[in-house]
Amino acid sequence: MKLSLSALKKLVLIVVGLIVVVLLLLWQALPRILQSQAEQFVADKTGHKLVMDRPEFNPFQLALRLGKLQLNDPDGKPLFGFDGLLVDSRVRASRSVRWCSTQSVWTARRRR
Repeated sequence: MKLSLSALKKLVLIVVGLIVVVLLLLWQALPRILQSQAEQFVADKTGHKLVMDRPEFNPFQLALRLGKLQLNDPDGKPLFGFDGLLVDSRVRASRSVRWCSTQSVWTARRRR
């Protein structure tokens, strides 16, 4: 089966278009889904209230940045919180491809 040049161009355009759509969905939709599902999961499973800023996901660097996050008990008292978390996961090039977390940065508020 031999593909003509125009059929090959169409195939390449479709593949590139699908890649662009997937990257846009990861960049725009994933943070919203992650925020709503995390808050709902914590409330359903523990009864605690999770309050968090919308996360930022960079699909090109495989980095997830969480802004302010606070976990409150059912009475409203704070249990845990931080001002920022960066999870930077990249594929390390070696003989075998492995996932590794290359960087995690936490910043937290001090309680007075």
